[in-house]
Amino acid sequence: MKLTIEILKKHKACQSGIDWFLACGETEVRKVCLKLLSEGIFCNANWLISRLLKHDDKTRYAIYAASLVLETYEKKYPGDNRPRAAIKAAKAYLKNKTAKNKKILLEARAAAYDAAYAAAYAAAAAAAAAYAADADDAAAYDAADAAAYAAAAAAAKDVNTKIIKYGLRLLYRGAKSPSEGRRGSGG
Repeated sequence: MKLTIEILKKHKACQSGIDWFLACGETEVRKVCLKLLSEGIFCNANWLISRLLKHDDKTRYAIYAASLVLETYEKKYPGDNRPRAAIKAAKAYLKNKTAKNKKILLEARAAAYDAAYAAAYAAAAAAAAAYAADADDAAAYDAADAAAYAAAAAAAKDVNTKIIKYGLRLLYRGAKSPSEGRRGSGG
């Protein structure tokens, strides 16, 4: 599957993404995404895959991504089942595309979005509180923040890599090459 400037513009790629693509020297989607992964540019790889997938595969991609971080979310927010309900609703809708399932899916999606927004806001508030701590403890907070950030970055890289590779498998599952056509659970 070849990637062109026209495809990027059709999907309203940002100029920095277009510039990166022109400089990367690749046109095959798989190679472009793997190069983005190797450079740690996960958001662009995710953006590209999500634009190229067919509708049902976009849903499968979202389910997979959400499932990978669900346990982490539920540990941080025990009792908040909105993301799990959204995943369940999306799976049900893929199996049986009734009006009732679509309504449940839309409601669950909105609730999951609200939960994600609330989680991001809470994380930002927690970070602001840590920075507002006593100046005497600033070095300890900085060290703890750096360690936490490094651990989170390593985990995020692993999760992002699994998500992008799963998206590539969805994109290429109809390909002639057996290695491109295989489907799996990730990673």
